[in-house]
Amino acid sequence: MRRKKRYFSRGMMTLLAAVFAFLFLMPTVLTITNSFMTQSEITANYGQVFQNATDGKSYIKDKISLKFIPDKVSFTQYFTVLLKSPDFLYKFWNSVILVAPIVLAQLAVASVAAYGFIR
Repeated sequence: MRRKKRYFSRGMMTLLAAVFAFLFLMPTVLTITNSFMTQSEITANYGQVFQNATDGKSYIKDKISLKFIPDKVSFTQYFTVLLKSPDFLYKFWNSVILVAPIVLAQLAVASVAAYGFIR
């Protein structure tokens, strides 16, 4: 009897963790998949959100249709941001120049410290 109870509680905890993982990952998955939509599809699906944002209203009257798979896959947003926008490229390479030496230095210090902890 005790063994059944343990399996049941472990199963319930696993199910609860899976539900929370699904809920926390859903916005990220939705953002990534929606980044491949065309501009017209974004306007058709989320136009009400952008329209209310410019009107100064903080609520949405109509239902918004969340789509996980775009009708037509497009890379124009990435092309625009990565190649046509010099401000973004400048900020991106500035971040790379700042992050790369920091990560390499931390890797060097951490590997020496790990060796010291092992010995």
